[in-house]
Amino acid sequence: MNHFLLAEPPPGAHTGDFDEHYGVYLMELLINEMLAHGAAKSRLRAHLYGGANLNSGFARIGTKNAEFAKAFLASERITVVRADLGGTQARRVDFRPARGQVRCRTVENTLAPEPRPSTRPPVARGDVELF
Repeated sequence: MNHFLLAEPPPGAHTGDFDEHYGVYLMELLINEMLAHGAAKSRLRAHLYGGANLNSGFARIGTKNAEFAKAFLASERITVVRADLGGTQARRVDFRPARGQVRCRTVENTLAPEPRPSTRPPVARGDVELF
């Protein structure tokens, strides 16, 4: 299971900048570790979850990550058996590798909560409110 924040380093980044922050590094690491422990690449299967764009004011990082993951797996000839990608809601993934079980649920977006009406009485002009 991988969870990465960015697909690849920005253009012009130094070679030493490839680390645990980038999907391109983490995907290679995961696959190589699985192969080192006896997995057969021809039998690998993948599930993809995430790729949401949680805040409309930010770059579409979720979309880029989802596109990267799909392209990476296609280039490695690893079959995607299930995908739940995109949208504006985060996901919670429960993974039980020993049983081969996975559950994906969407999570309420709490990054930009809806404004709530104030329950306090209005303060008269010129008054000081202590808190």
